[in-house]
Amino acid sequence: MKKIALSIVVLLLVGKGALAQMNYEPLASVDKTEKIKTNAYTLHYENGKVEEVGHWRAYRNVGEFKRYYQNGQLAQHFNFTESGKRDGVQRYYFENGNLRAIGKWRNGLPIGEIRIYNEVGQLIETLKYEDGNYDSRLFDLFNY
Repeated sequence: MKKIALSIVVLLLVGKGALAQMNYEPLASVDKTEKIKTNAYTLHYENGKVEEVGHWRAYRNVGEFKRYYQNGQLAQHFNFTESGKRDGVQRYYFENGNLRAIGKWRNGLPIGEIRIYNEVGQLIETLKYEDGNYDSRLFDLFNY
């Protein structure tokens, strides 16, 4: 039952087509995260390469978090608060290593400007946020 509920939550958070756009494969199994009790952890793909590095406490990510593509390139880099909400500068990357997006989050919501780049590093869009107003385009691009 827990796995079904978690799957539904993940599907709601992922958004239609977001994983396909990122060309990123999610964790192979929910069981991996169930084994994590607290503090630092590292998850690996079946090929042995690092998939995710972070800190886990009270059933949520806290502190610095990094996720990698199967080719070893960094996919995401950001921080979580002690309550498990995204906070500070977040960076998302393409599989070729180029920056995909950068912006700031506070208490789980985007603030200020979020700059979005194409795969060759050219700025293609700037999204502006005030008072935590959330733009669905951001969700569709890389919130998973």
